[in-house]
Amino acid sequence: KSYSMNINGVDYPLIAVCMDQCMLDVTFGNVKAGDEVVAMGGCGSQSFDNIAQLTDTINYEIPCGIQRRVPKVFTENDKVIYVENNM
Repeated sequence: KSYSMNINGVDYPLIAVCMDQCMLDVTFGNVKAGDEVVAMGGCGSQSFDNIAQLTDTINYEIPCGIQRRVPKVFTENDKVIYVENNM
């Protein structure tokens, strides 16, 4: 089983998870600091359904497990409308 995250429309494989941080292999990608990373909730390997399958649970458990300290960015029509940050 493998998991990837999407940066600039390209999926990059997850290579390590350390506490609440992770590392992706972007060796052959065109990635720079500040690029948006879709960790989950998108399509493909980022879908809640796929993450649930990889972790042997059900899809609604995935967003429920996101802790308060993770900023949540709400968008509408590709525009940020609200950011909730509990840090």
